[in-house]
Amino acid sequence: MSEENENKPSGRYAAKRTSRRYDVDGTKSFLLWGLGLLAFGLWHVMDGWFPRESDIDEHGPPPAKASTFLFADEKGTTHFYQYNRITGVFLVISSSVCLYIHKVVR
Repeated sequence: MSEENENKPSGRYAAKRTSRRYDVDGTKSFLLWGLGLLAFGLWHVMDGWFPRESDIDEHGPPPAKASTFLFADEKGTTHFYQYNRITGVFLVISSSVCLYIHKVVR
């Protein structure tokens, strides 16, 4: 038996005991998704909490309290602000998850 064969594991479970090195190229898809979701989320946050004058004219004044976007439905207002606030929060959270995955996996 040669020296080369003595150092190699043999048997049924030999593949599990050896470490394998793969040359896999990284991808920037999580980075791009994270940045895109962040931009879209910040746009929703801006429309939900800091509306433009044209939005106020079209949809009425925003709710007085920030907590009203979940609990109370004021009469005479549309769901424009509530939708933008909730969607903005979810998009910013999704963006942070994608950027975290990009940072950790890469």
